[in-house]
Amino acid sequence: MDTTGSPRGPLVGYAGQYEDGGNLRNYVGFVYYFVGRGDQWPHIAEHWAKSHAQLLASFEPDLLVAAPMGGISYASVLKQKVGCRGIFVEKKVLQTADIGKREKSKLVLGRYDIYAGDRVVLIEDIVNNFSTTKEMTDLVEVAGATVIAIASVINRSDMSSYWPSPERDPLPVIALQHRPTPQYRQDDPVVRRHIEAGNVVMKPKDQWSELVAVETAYA
Repeated sequence: MDTTGSPRGPLVGYAGQYEDGGNLRNYVGFVYYFVGRGDQWPHIAEHWAKSHAQLLASFEPDLLVAAPMGGISYASVLKQKVGCRGIFVEKKVLQTADIGKREKSKLVLGRYDIYAGDRVVLIEDIVNNFSTTKEMTDLVEVAGATVIAIASVINRSDMSSYWPSPERDPLPVIALQHRPTPQYRQDDPVVRRHIEAGNVVMKPKDQWSELVAVETAYA
């Protein structure tokens, strides 16, 4: 907080988007969870995966499908604990990032196969807007498999289930931690002054050391 009691920033960009005058803009917020800083360490990834496998045991999945890039490393450890196959989908970039906007991309099933009848759990490091989840669900179901749950290290949404479409049953979100975290449009009064001042990092993973330095300076 600054001297007025307002968050001092910088803001960070989130993957979720909204339409603004015909353009897509990314939501922003004051908190960023960088799961990759934890699961790079074997003992941390093992601890998380062991706990997660216990939560997933009753689902009896045939396959874990990881989202790029955050879910890939973690899923490689988790599949060992769950004892099933594990693959990942790949991201194809359609448009590079620009000021106020992150890159546009789509998910593709590249080097792996999904078999008809597979019971699938989707793996993500963090879930919130479920845009990636919806795209992954579509890829899985086109192959004739069934998504039975979503597993994430952190769920920063306010939901414990996700509906891919109105016609189907909700998918349970099995998270190690549920941390509902506010996000804002870039024209929201809460964040407008930060946006106007350029006090925003749209791709925080690429500038993580700078964010840490700011936090350390005010600690």
